[in-house]
Amino acid sequence: MTRGSDTMSAPASAPSPGAASGEELCTPDSQARSHQRSDVGVCEILARLEKPGCLLCAEAREARARYFFWFVNESYGELPTITRLQRARGFCLRHTRHLLALQATSQTSYTAGYILQACADWLDAVPSGGSASAKGGLLALDWLPPSAPCPACLDDQETVGRYAWFLSNAFRWPEVVACYSHSDGVCFRHFSEAAPLADWATLQALVRHQRERLMAARQAIQGAGNGTQPAAAQDAWRRLFGHDMEAPIRSCLVAGERGRPPSERSSRPPATASRAWAPAFAETCRLLEQPGCHLCRIAAGARERYLAWFEQEFRDVPQLDYRWNQSRDFCPEHAWLFAARCSAPVFAALGDALLGTALARLEELERLLERPIPARVLDRMRMLPARWQEYREPERGEPGGPVQRVLRTVRSLWTTPRDVLVHLRNRTLRHGRCPVCEHAEQATSRAADRLLAVIVDPEGCRCFGRSYGTCLPHGALLLARAHISQVRTAVRDILLARVSVEHWEVEEWLRKQSWSVRHEARGTEGTAWQRAHARIAGAVDEGGYGF
Repeated sequence: MTRGSDTMSAPASAPSPGAASGEELCTPDSQARSHQRSDVGVCEILARLEKPGCLLCAEAREARARYFFWFVNESYGELPTITRLQRARGFCLRHTRHLLALQATSQTSYTAGYILQACADWLDAVPSGGSASAKGGLLALDWLPPSAPCPACLDDQETVGRYAWFLSNAFRWPEVVACYSHSDGVCFRHFSEAAPLADWATLQALVRHQRERLMAARQAIQGAGNGTQPAAAQDAWRRLFGHDMEAPIRSCLVAGERGRPPSERSSRPPATASRAWAPAFAETCRLLEQPGCHLCRIAAGARERYLAWFEQEFRDVPQLDYRWNQSRDFCPEHAWLFAARCSAPVFAALGDALLGTALARLEELERLLERPIPARVLDRMRMLPARWQEYREPERGEPGGPVQRVLRTVRSLWTTPRDVLVHLRNRTLRHGRCPVCEHAEQATSRAADRLLAVIVDPEGCRCFGRSYGTCLPHGALLLARAHISQVRTAVRDILLARVSVEHWEVEEWLRKQSWSVRHEARGTEGTAWQRAHARIAGAVDEGGYGF
C-alpha cells in the first residue's frame, strides 16, 4: 500500500476502488469477482462495527496478538524473519515488551542469538580511527541506524492502513453508514489516519459522526458526579487516544512514589561529590554504578518528571489557552501513562479540555467542507467571481495585496478536490509531536553528551567499563555523537564485549536445553534471554526502571 497526498493505491487484500465504482469492468466474470471481493470487505466491516470500541484499535490489538502468536510458533526461525530482524537489530522497545510477556523462553532465546550476532558484526565494523564528523566518517554512513524498521511496527501500520482504507471505501454502501452511526466508530487518532483516504462526501459523514461521539463524551464528563467522573474520563480518553495497547505490560507505579523519577527510587544514599573535580563527573560515575542502561534510566526519569510537572501545572492553572497546545498533544502511549498516574479531577478536567480542542478542529473542518470543489475545470471557472470576492482577506500566514489575490484566484482554477481535501486535513487534523517523547529525547541526548565527556577522562572510562554500559539503541546514539576517535573506540569495545558475553550466555542456555546434556548444572544463563533483549531494545523490565 502506497500513501501519498494525492493518490492512494489499494492494498493487495483490499477491494479495488476502480472495480467497486465500475471503472474497470471488462467482462462479466471480472464484474462478479469484483462484486464478491467488495461484499467480503463490506461484511467484514459490518462485523467489526457490531463490536464495542474503536474499529481500528480492535483490529490492531487482534493483529498484534496474531502476529506474535505466529512469530513464536512458526516464523521465528525462518530465514526471511531472521533477515528482517537482523537488519532492524531486533524489535522496538514496545514490541519487545510484548514478546517477552509471552514467556516463550526457547523462541526468544533463539531470536536473541541471531540478533546479538548481527549487532556484534555491526559493532565490529565501526571504524576506530578518524573523526565522526569528517566527510566519509561515521556520521556520513547510512548504516549507523538500523537498515530496516521494526517488523512488528510495519505489521501494525499495514493493518491500520488496510482497515482505514476498507472503512473509507465502505461508506458507499448504505448499510455500512447505518451501522456506523449506531456503533462506537473510531477514536480521534485513527479518525485522523482514515480521513486522508476518504473522498469529499465520506469525509463529511465521518466528521459528522465523530463530532457527535466526542460531543456526547464531553457532555458525559461535564454532567458526571464524583462517583461517575472517572468512568466518563476513561471513555473520553478512549474516544481520543483509542484502546490502551500497553496496559497488559505497563508496570504499576507505587502510590507513594508516583512523583519521583525511577532514578531516584533506589534506597542507596546519594554519594557526595565533594572530592570530585566536577559535580557532574561524580554524579555520572555514581549513576553508572546502578544496574541497567544509564541512558534508559535518564529517559524514564525525564518522562516521569514531565508528567508530574504537567499534572501540577494543570492543577494550578486549570484554564487552558494557546500556551498549552503543544504541551498536551500526547501520543497514545504517554497519554495512557499519564492517565494511570494522575488524580481523578485532573484526569477528567484534561479529558474535557482535550475533547474541546478536538471538537474545535472537527467544527472547522466541517465548516470548510460545506462548499465542495467541482471536479471539472469548466465548473471551477464559473466559480471564479465568487473566489475573487472570497479572497479579499489574505489567508493566515500569507501576504496580502492585489497580486496575491489574483494569484490565489487563478490557482483555484487548477486546484482539484483532492488538493483541497489534503489542504483541509493538514490544516485541521495534523497532530504535533508528543512533548513527552521530545523531552525524553532531549534529556537523553544531553546525558549522552555528558557521558561522552566523562569517558574522555581515564577514570571515567574505567567507571564506564565497570558498568552495565548501555543498550544498543543508546549505544548507537553514543557512537553517533562521539567526535573523538578514542572515545568512540572505547564505547565500541565495551559494547562489543557486553554483546559477545550475552550472546555466549544465550547459546549456552539453548545448549543446555538438549536432552544429552541434562546432567549439567544450570547457571546464571537461565535469565540470559531477558537480559539479551534488554540489551537489544532497552529497558524492558516491568518492575524496575523499564516503562
